Amino acid sequence: MVSLSFADVAPTLGVFEKKLKDLRPTPVFFYPYLKRVLEEQWEKQKPQFPMDIKIPKPNKYLLKKDFEPAQIIHLEEPVRMSDGTPIWFEETTNQAYVRLGYDNMDARYICSQKFDMEYIHGFLGGSSGHGKSVTINAMLAGMFYEYAPWELEVHMSDAKIIEFKKYGVGNIIPHISTIAATEDADFVRSVLQKAFDEMNERAKIFANIGASNLKSFRKKTGLAYPRVFIIMDEVESTFKMAGKQAGAIADLIDGFARLGRAAGYHIFMATQNMSADIPKSATGQIRNRMCLGCNQATSEAVLGNGGASENFGRIGRLVVNTEVLNGGDTYPFNTKYQTPFLDDPDFLIEMEELEKLGAQVGYHKTLSFYDESDIKDISVFDTVIDKSLARMSSAGEITPKNIPVVLGYPSFVTDDLDGMLKIYFTHKDVENLVICSTQTERVAAHLHNIARSVHSAFTMLHYSSDVEMFEYTPGAVATEEVRDASLPPLTSLDSLVRKRLFLLYAEGLAKDPNLPYDRAQIESIMKKDGIPQDAIGNSLMCRRAKVFYAVQKDALHAPMWKPVAGMFSSFKDYYDECVKYKSVVESITVDKFSKAMYFLGDLSKIVGYGRDNKSSYVTTLKKLLQDCNRAAVVFVLYTRSLDSINDLVSGLRYAIFDMPDSKDWTRMRTEPPAKLMDTLAVLYDSMETRSPQRKFKRTLLRPAI
Repeated sequence: MVSLSFADVAPTLGVFEKKLKDLRPTPVFFYPYLKRVLEEQWEKQKPQFPMDIKIPKPNKYLLKKDFEPAQIIHLEEPVRMSDGTPIWFEETTNQAYVRLGYDNMDARYICSQKFDMEYIHGFLGGSSGHGKSVTINAMLAGMFYEYAPWELEVHMSDAKIIEFKKYGVGNIIPHISTIAATEDADFVRSVLQKAFDEMNERAKIFANIGASNLKSFRKKTGLAYPRVFIIMDEVESTFKMAGKQAGAIADLIDGFARLGRAAGYHIFMATQNMSADIPKSATGQIRNRMCLGCNQATSEAVLGNGGASENFGRIGRLVVNTEVLNGGDTYPFNTKYQTPFLDDPDFLIEMEELEKLGAQVGYHKTLSFYDESDIKDISVFDTVIDKSLARMSSAGEITPKNIPVVLGYPSFVTDDLDGMLKIYFTHKDVENLVICSTQTERVAAHLHNIARSVHSAFTMLHYSSDVEMFEYTPGAVATEEVRDASLPPLTSLDSLVRKRLFLLYAEGLAKDPNLPYDRAQIESIMKKDGIPQDAIGNSLMCRRAKVFYAVQKDALHAPMWKPVAGMFSSFKDYYDECVKYKSVVESITVDKFSKAMYFLGDLSKIVGYGRDNKSSYVTTLKKLLQDCNRAAVVFVLYTRSLDSINDLVSGLRYAIFDMPDSKDWTRMRTEPPAKLMDTLAVLYDSMETRSPQRKFKRTLLRPAI
C-alpha cells in the first residue's frame, strides 16, 4: 500500500487544474467586441457626412442599361446603435470582413478574415456541441451591423430548420432576402438557382458597361450594388436528403465557386459532419477554411492539418486556414479564435434594432421566408387569399382574361409579389384541373381555396357523389348529388358548352356582310318569332336569322346543329341569347360569355366514369374538357384515382397531387418527386416544359390539434 501526503499530490493536482482551466474558453462577449470593431473602423475610415446612397433598380432594368436609382437614401449623419455607436458606414465594394474574435486570441488584433476576389467562399466544420451555431450567428450579426443592407444581401438555408428559422419570425433583419428553413432539397435548389441566375445577370450587366467587378460598377454608375452571401447550414444533411437533386445542387455550388469572384457572390457552407454525402466539388475551390473542435480526420479534411483536433471539448474555439489549396504543411498558417458569444436574448434585441434602423433610413426589402412546418388551415388561409387578390385587383393585374387562383405557399423561391403559387385562367387553351388524392379532407381544402379565389369571377356549379363536399364551394349556384353518368344532370353536363359553341359557330357565318338573304322574308319570320321591331331592322340580326334557319337544313352544319336542336325552338331563343350576352348589335365573342366553373367529383365513385367504366361517357366528358375553354368554361375534377379515365388527360392542363394513388403520376405522364413531405402537395402543369412540377404547402381543412 502506498501512502501519499497532500504535499506529494499537490503538483499533480496543480497541473490537472491548469489543464481544466485551459479547456475553458476565455469568453469574448459579442457586443463589447462589436463596439470595439466599429469604433476602430470608424477611426480608420473617417467617413464623411452627409451621404447619399443610390439604390439600384432590379436587374431587369439594369440589363436595359437603366441606371437611374430606384431610391436615394440621404443620411445627414451616421446611423447609430442605441448606445450611439456608428454602424453601416462601410462599403463592400472591395471586400466584406467577418469578425470572428481576436487573431490568435490576442486582444490587440481584431479578426481581419475577409471575403473578396481572392478569398471568395467559406467552409465551417466541427463536431456537434462545439459552437457552430454560435459562430455563424456571431459572424452574421457582425456583418449586419458593420455593413448596411444596401451593401450586403444574404440568402440562408438550414436543412435542420431550427437555427435559421429564428431569423424569419418576429422582427425582420433588412439584409436577409431568403430563408429556407427546410429539408426539402427542391426548395434549397430553387434558392441556389435564383441566386445563380441573378449572378449571371449581374455578369451581363457588368459586361454591358465595361465593368469588371463591384468596384468598377460602382465607379461607373454610382449605384450601391450589394455583395451577396449564400449561407448554407447543415450542408451535409442537405446533400444526404437531396436524392436526385444532389448533383444539381453540387453543380450550382460549383458554379458560384467558379463565377462568383467578380460578381461579388459568396457561398458559405457549414456542417458538423464531414461525410461522403458532401461532394468534393462543393468544397474543392474554397479557400476560407474554418473548423471548431473535432476529431483528427475532420480537422485534416477541413484545414489540411490536425489543428482543430486540439480544441476537441473546447466550446467556441475556432481555427481558420486560408492556405489549404496551396498544399504542403498548412499547420503554420492556422489562426486561432474564440468566437464572440451572442446570447439568445441579445439576438432578439439585435433583430428588433436592425429592423427599426432599416425602417428609420427608409430601406425596405421583402423577405422570402419558407418554414415547412408552418401550415395554415382554411380559415387562416382565406385572409391570405383575400389579401393577395385585393392587391392584384388594385394593381390592375386581375382582368376577365387573367383570373388567378391562389393555391398555397410555394416550396420554391418565387417572383410572385405576394409570395404565392398561383395559376391563371385565361381561356386561351385547355385549363381544366384535376385533384388527385385518396384523402377526402385534402381534396376539400383545395376545393375551398379554388372556390375562394374565383367566386367573384365565375358562376360555380358543383356536382358530386359526396354531398359533404358542397360546403367547400359555398358560392356555388347549383349543387346536386350524382352517382351515374347516364342520368341527369351529367347527361346534360355539356349543354352550356354546346350552346355557346353553336352561337360562336353561327356568329362566324353571320358576320359576313355579303351574306345573301331575302330581307322581306327574313323580317317576316322574325316578326312571327316575336323579335322586337328595333332588332328586326338590324342587318346583323337579319343575317343571324338567315344562318339560324339555313343551318337546320344543310347537312354540312349538322355536327353543330344537332347537339343543340332541342335548345332552340325558334329564332327567339337565339335572340334571347344575344340579349343575355349584350350582343344584339355587336358580335358574340368568347369575352361576352359569363365565366362558369364546374366542380365534378368524386369521379372514382361515379358509374360510367370511375366505377363500372363505360367508355362512351368518358369519351363525352373528354370531348367536353377539350372544348370548354372556347366557351369560357373551366372544369375542376377530383378523384381518388385516375384509373379507368386515362383518356381525360388530354383535356386537362393541371393536376394537384396530394397523397394520390401511386400510379396516378404516370397516368398524368409525369414522375413522382424523389421526396414529398406530408406537408406538401404538387401542382403539375402539362404545358410547362422547364419546371412542370411545383411543390406547395397544402392547407389544412381545420386547425391542427
